[in-house]
Amino acid sequence: MLIDFYSMPAEKRYTTDYWINTINNQRIAQLITSGYENFGHTLAIEYCAWYDNPTEPNISKLTSSRLDFLIRHLSKHEVANAKKLAKRIPVSPYTVKEYNLITLLIWQYVKNQGLQKESEILSESMEGNPPAIHFEGRLISQGLAHSFLEYDTIRKNAHINSIKSTMSIGPGYGRTTYVLQRLLNIQKSILVDVPPALYIAQRYLGNLLPEKKIFKYRKFTSFAKIEKEFQNAEIVFLMPWQIELLPEKCVDLILAIDSFDDNMNMKAIKKYLKYIGILGKHYFYLKCWKEWKNEDGIIKWGGGKKLSIPTNWEILVNRSCRAQTDFFETLYQLPECN
Repeated sequence: MLIDFYSMPAEKRYTTDYWINTINNQRIAQLITSGYENFGHTLAIEYCAWYDNPTEPNISKLTSSRLDFLIRHLSKHEVANAKKLAKRIPVSPYTVKEYNLITLLIWQYVKNQGLQKESEILSESMEGNPPAIHFEGRLISQGLAHSFLEYDTIRKNAHINSIKSTMSIGPGYGRTTYVLQRLLNIQKSILVDVPPALYIAQRYLGNLLPEKKIFKYRKFTSFAKIEKEFQNAEIVFLMPWQIELLPEKCVDLILAIDSFDDNMNMKAIKKYLKYIGILGKHYFYLKCWKEWKNEDGIIKWGGGKKLSIPTNWEILVNRSCRAQTDFFETLYQLPECN
């Protein structure tokens, strides 16, 4: 994967030089040093900002804002109960001191959103040694809770019976794909990313869903060469430039969760939006920071530089994210034809 990625021209990588030379290289080094077996305490923590760093005061502010949101949206009894339970659980040295409390609070919040059944069906896996805690006879985590909330937005605002296939752009280790696979009647999931994230997602989902037919990443120069295997696969792993070879309107739901932020410039985002319009059949779910900075300057939700969303994409949801108040989420209905 790495050889293929670095041998591609810059415009085909769909990301920035800063991301490649700084953040991504650091993540490759983490994977080499700590191994896949511990990615939950290295790469995955950075995906969701589950750590305390004195040199980054914004991380502490983020932790405080999430804690404040949850306390405001739960009953005094629920908060008191969570605080009592949190004190009994050992604190991991890799996470913020409030991690156990936030995890218990967001798990209760998720159940209060009408996701009681889902929270009983699925639990966190030990794959990758995630920052998770044992609660009510199962392993729970903030990552799984956020995936439940993303799923909840989609199920309440889309015709879920029409969603048989998904494509996730920048899926991280594949947590939301896993949840959608388990909770919806998904027949095909396509994951698009760069290494090491693509490698981790391929290994993670392959281990958690061993019964699925997997199309592992490989080179191909035309869709015709892999069409039969692609059509038969239930989970597909691709590099960004390979989406250009896929047939039009082949995916019911496309997701971009925390992937349009500082790892892309406006040129890369516009290219993705172009292919979302070409490949997407029904829906596009976007989740981003409300404000972020890339080489083009400050990008703001609802102001500043725009993401150039086509005007014929109907907005079904456009709001601040629940629990992650520094993020926004938007669900679009895509036109049947461009």
